[in-house]
Amino acid sequence: MIFPFILIADFFRNGIIELTHIFKGGIIMKKIGAGLLFLLAVAFCLSAKPVSAAPAWMSSATEINLEDYMSGTASWTSSDKPDYDSYYELYVPAKMKVTLEGGMDGEHPFEVYILTSKGYVKKHYSGSSDFVYDPGDNTTYFSEKITLTPGTYYIDISKSYNDDDVLGITDKFDWYMNINSELAKKPAIKKIKRSGKTKAIITLKKYSGCDGFLIYMKKGKKGSYKLIKNTWKTKFTYKKLKRKKTYYFRICTYVKSGSSTIYSPYSKVKSFKTK
Repeated sequence: MIFPFILIADFFRNGIIELTHIFKGGIIMKKIGAGLLFLLAVAFCLSAKPVSAAPAWMSSATEINLEDYMSGTASWTSSDKPDYDSYYELYVPAKMKVTLEGGMDGEHPFEVYILTSKGYVKKHYSGSSDFVYDPGDNTTYFSEKITLTPGTYYIDISKSYNDDDVLGITDKFDWYMNINSELAKKPAIKKIKRSGKTKAIITLKKYSGCDGFLIYMKKGKKGSYKLIKNTWKTKFTYKKLKRKKTYYFRICTYVKSGSSTIYSPYSKVKSFKTK
């Protein structure tokens, strides 16, 4: 037996549900539109676990550069809370290879966290596998390399104190941390085109995040490379070439970080011969 049924409600008219047919065996939905999908998405979001907020200390972290030096003194007394952490903010404009090197007085490894801007731990260094104690100068050393993609990161130097609880005695330990960086990605010369007999038009591949390109050239295989242009453009014409000679070109990119300049590795060499 067929039961005719039509459900068209004002609040479903914008394509949420339109049921126009019922016949034996079930209901055929003619249209399930964007409105229903929106309601499903809202329901999913309400049922999902919320993402934890970024740590509050991030707003007061000390800003540092890609080439920088950090230092401090950690202390511990029987009555005071230990000076657990030192916080730093680091902006990475392009893909970087970052080296962290540091040390602290005595034999008590501290911990180093690298976190994203949302508070997720990207890397955690701790224990004897990451820290080495040198009894000769009574210092615990730390040295690690990490590749970071563009973005803002935070460095948390944690547990930088002595665990011994000695009544009435304040223990203080000096620590330091160096940060050194290199652009991880090699730049590239896209092509070199001849213009006339003694001009070269050099086209470079785009490099996201860099502040400029350094173009180097040498004459012949036994020559030495000399800087011929510092530019942010990806196309450059060099006019001071001699006829019937072979020239070699290579480039590197750089970014500015505070008072420092961070460079990339050199590109592959491209040769060019004049007429």
